[in-house]
Amino acid sequence: DISLANQHDRRFHVMKKDNEAIPPPMATKLEYIGKRLEPRIEEFLRDRARSFVARGKLCSRFEDAFIAAGTFIGFLGTQKLKLPSKLAAYVEGLNGWAAASTTVSTAFANHHAKMKFEEIAENYFDTADELEKIKVNWPRNCNMAGDPGWDDHIAMCEEKFISTTEEFAKKRTGNKDLVFVKSKRISSVRKWNPEVICGDDESGGYSANDRALWLEENENLNKKEAQEKVMDEFPDNFLLE
Repeated sequence: DISLANQHDRRFHVMKKDNEAIPPPMATKLEYIGKRLEPRIEEFLRDRARSFVARGKLCSRFEDAFIAAGTFIGFLGTQKLKLPSKLAAYVEGLNGWAAASTTVSTAFANHHAKMKFEEIAENYFDTADELEKIKVNWPRNCNMAGDPGWDDHIAMCEEKFISTTEEFAKKRTGNKDLVFVKSKRISSVRKWNPEVICGDDESGGYSANDRALWLEENENLNKKEAQEKVMDEFPDNFLLE
């Protein structure tokens, strides 16, 4: 059964589409902070930072344990002449494990250095602190989409998210030239603009306002309904970027 096979194929789960509902537009300060900024700070940045700290400590403990084991076995090897014959024979059999322990501890050390657990964790913690400061120092008169400075403030937060992920990818891949493509759409919030050019006809280009007026006169819509219909017809023309 193909569908059953797909369920057991990890690649299938990677390719599956996200079935979660699309989040609603975040058009106010409270919505953006509550649904985007705070979850990003606590549930992503600080949570991942704690995870990388724990991984680094675990890797160090394994490294130390294998070094200690190799050292102890090596020490026993130097004491063979002082040990009973049966115990000396047992220690002789352990000599090979001393080299193996050293090899494994070196492998853990190399892995630890390559993964840069502590460095990545610090990067995540620093970004979380920076975003916390942005939240605390949010401009007093910038409370909703369309307010002066709203777009710049949201863009500053989103840039922090992207740059942190970008830095993580650079450290993991070793590619310092790696650059993420930044989306121009910061939100899905729409704003009516009567001057937007929506299309053209025999008379030339026509504005959103002209289209809305035509809808009011010919499709019996009120002003608000006409504006909403125009924004539905030309969605990309009214997105806040």
